[in-house]
Amino acid sequence: LSDTVAGELGRRYGGRPRILLFGARVPVGTDGAMTLIGTLSGLLAAPLVPVAGAVAGGDPGVRAIFVVGAAGFLGNLSDSFFGRGVQARLGRWGNDWVNLMASLVGAALAILFSA
Repeated sequence: LSDTVAGELGRRYGGRPRILLFGARVPVGTDGAMTLIGTLSGLLAAPLVPVAGAVAGGDPGVRAIFVVGAAGFLGNLSDSFFGRGVQARLGRWGNDWVNLMASLVGAALAILFSA
């Protein structure tokens, strides 16, 4: 959710993005590009998934909401990092591999944070 919200709102309202937020300005749609609006939107959206789980009947606790939200947001950031570094090189399946790598980063961080 964090990556989707960041991408959609960043494209729509973020203006001209930069490479990994602080690098050179690039055209909208460039792999690995980020906007401040998109990044902040992704940060705010990240805890919505664990909160939705709690509302649906789970009882994750505040720490779990924080851990899953933080891991989701860091997975989002890693998507931009991998998108910039390898997506174009992987051709047709590049975005799928980037999504897989970012998901693995988010999952690994959730495990590390919860230990």
